[in-house]
Amino acid sequence: MKYLIIILMMLVILVGCSTEATQTEIPSLTAVQSVDIKYDQVEKTYISIGEVVPNNQIEILATGEINSIIKSVGDSVATDEVIILLDNENVTANYLATESQLRTIRDNLRSQYTLAKEAFEKQEALYSSGIVTKQQFDQSENQMSNLYRQYLDAATSYNNQVKNLKDTVDARVLVSPIEGTVAAIYVNEGQTLSNQLAVSIIDQSSIYLKTSISSDLKRLLQVDDIVTIFIDGDHNQPQKGIISEINEIPDQQTKLFEVHIESKDNYDFIIGEYAEIEYVIDAYMTHMVPTNSVVRSNTESYVYLLENGQVNKIKVTTGLSKGEWIEVHEINEVKKVLIKGQNLVVDGENVQEIDEK
Repeated sequence: MKYLIIILMMLVILVGCSTEATQTEIPSLTAVQSVDIKYDQVEKTYISIGEVVPNNQIEILATGEINSIIKSVGDSVATDEVIILLDNENVTANYLATESQLRTIRDNLRSQYTLAKEAFEKQEALYSSGIVTKQQFDQSENQMSNLYRQYLDAATSYNNQVKNLKDTVDARVLVSPIEGTVAAIYVNEGQTLSNQLAVSIIDQSSIYLKTSISSDLKRLLQVDDIVTIFIDGDHNQPQKGIISEINEIPDQQTKLFEVHIESKDNYDFIIGEYAEIEYVIDAYMTHMVPTNSVVRSNTESYVYLLENGQVNKIKVTTGLSKGEWIEVHEINEVKKVLIKGQNLVVDGENVQEIDEK
């Protein structure tokens, strides 16, 4: 009896050990997390580079010695307001000498014409009386006509050149042709110029972005289209803009079309600022998965869908992205996609889904 009890106890211990061993051999399921695929709108965009420019910019050239600079950079100016005074001593001397020379030529030709006319009138009377020949008469008439034409040319030359020179004397001041702001002064007092850039005037009443686009993009855009502006390329602070003008003729060298864009948000542009302009050229609804759910192997991409505790490996082609989501062309319904554990599973495997912490 004693031996029977000992044998029973040993059997109980062996069975317990066998059961424990069997339980430890059961493999655990891979833990995964998933999210729902979403159906959302994506936008196909294009970006061009632009620069903030004023409504109008005038470059003023000058010839002569700079006597005095009246305005400073940043000063406001009215139309015809004086900016720079030029020394006019040499210009005045040149005007007086040229005027005298042209006047002498004109007056001499007028005197010669007067004498030739008097000689012709005498020849005309003699020809009527038969005293001179037809050849002598014609020669006198031709001489008078030639001198008259030369006199008219000299008179015209005198009037035009003297007027231009007089304008030069009177214009020994540089004035602003528009109402605006002095943007730059390129000269110093005492400096002598020869048709050189002296001053830049800008009209800041309207400031806009100027950029260029290809003919393909031009076909997709029109005036009043809304665009997104990234000043200095900062995508964290987008501004809204509106297309105000699209040139119909391309630049001769670049073959691109100039586009003007105004701020829709009344953003305070600074002239010369660089900006990126984003255009939406297409928009549509599509199925999207988180970018971190895509598993890449060599040149192919996959996602793992989860259904009834089992994963299904799907080969996908990705498209447009939107934030942390990306378009997948092969999926056309909302399902669950793995976002954790997808690199640890195989196709058809049963998994354990856990809540996201």
